[in-house]
Amino acid sequence: MRNTPPPEPAVDQVTCDSPRILDQISQVWPPPRWLDCRVIVGCSGGADSVALAVALAKLRQNAVDCSSTPNRTTGSLTLLHVNHGLRGNESDGDETFASELAQRLGMGFQSFRLAGDVADEAALRSRREAIFAEFAHASGSRYVAVGHTADDNTETVLHHLFRGTGPAGLAGIAPFRPLGAEAVLVRPLLAIRRHELREWLRSAEIPWREDSSNEDTRYTRNWIRHELLPAVEAKYPGASGRIAATIAIQRDWRSVIERLAHQWLEEHQVSFDHTHCTTLRRGAGADPTVVIEALQQIWRRMLWPRSAMAAGHWQRVAESILSQEFHRYTLPGRVQVDASEAKVTLCRLGGVKHE
Repeated sequence: MRNTPPPEPAVDQVTCDSPRILDQISQVWPPPRWLDCRVIVGCSGGADSVALAVALAKLRQNAVDCSSTPNRTTGSLTLLHVNHGLRGNESDGDETFASELAQRLGMGFQSFRLAGDVADEAALRSRREAIFAEFAHASGSRYVAVGHTADDNTETVLHHLFRGTGPAGLAGIAPFRPLGAEAVLVRPLLAIRRHELREWLRSAEIPWREDSSNEDTRYTRNWIRHELLPAVEAKYPGASGRIAATIAIQRDWRSVIERLAHQWLEEHQVSFDHTHCTTLRRGAGADPTVVIEALQQIWRRMLWPRSAMAAGHWQRVAESILSQEFHRYTLPGRVQVDASEAKVTLCRLGGVKHE
């Protein structure tokens, strides 16, 4: 683990003016919401996360320069890099690059090095999110910003579709969602295409790192990106944009369900210890779709693994809550469901384990 405190701000050393990019980010995540907070910026060293780091540093500097009160903002930006150790010297080079970028932008820097013993996409994502949540808690950070783009959203929805999904999966990546009990995961670039960010970085002569594993089409997401989508665009020009518009419509639908699920949780959640167990009050009459979304919110907040949770698993838990039958069973990810007379308790067996 490497931890470097923030140097004196040096973002002006980077020429990165692009009103359109900055405006798009500001519309999704207005600077007044985060300027006075501690913000973690996840950065792999790739173009998308580099563009996010540069943009947030520039937005913060613009706010300071425009403020009538010098040094008005009290928040901070810390760049966080996770070195999975999968590509040897190349991985170490990414970490060094991220550290140097943080110094150029006047950010603090934190890195975590893992053993390099996991190559599964879902497991790697789960590990990163667990690290983000733990560091957010340890540093008192309110937000963790990551660089997912409109292209990532399209690829994610197609991946969900091929695996089998419902309306929630077709809504794509959420721009905001809880990360653990205290932080919020933010994706400010979801409305911006990947090629736009690269063009911006090239015009500003800002370098980034290319991960050679991103070209390996044995990974499903890479196959979708490099083979499937180009073939679709060749047959149906502009298809990616139309998929993005469909995702936006589905996102509007999901926002309604998310609000109803949040209200349901406020009424039915009896206890919640943030890491291991939660207890829900049983009761018939709720819409199963709302209950399933509430359960998924619990899983996200608890950082429990969801990749092996199929539609049938969510439906089974919802039925346990809405019925009056006694149930006890274990779900994927070692989550035990215990439905008694008046309540349902969900507990992760063995406590928290990063997968």
